[in-house]
Amino acid sequence: MIFWLGIAALVVCVLSLFVDSLFIQMSVFVVLSTLLLFLTRPFIEKFVIKKDEKVITNAFTIIGKEAKVIKAMDPITKLRSN
Repeated sequence: MIFWLGIAALVVCVLSLFVDSLFIQMSVFVVLSTLLLFLTRPFIEKFVIKKDEKVITNAFTIIGKEAKVIKAMDPITKLRSN
């Protein structure tokens, strides 16, 4: 997001060399920032975020594996030390 705002700021910086009106400069910045943010969203979703990919975390790596219990567990107190 900051990248697109920076691009819009650079465009307005060049525009400021030719246009003295602060209102026009601010308007161009707002419109260009909005366009850049909303028009690149489909591109990002299509190429960067893949919906059928699962994010593998450490919790998913232990599902289905066996472990040795070294302390007695009680469902009410959660863990009971000897």
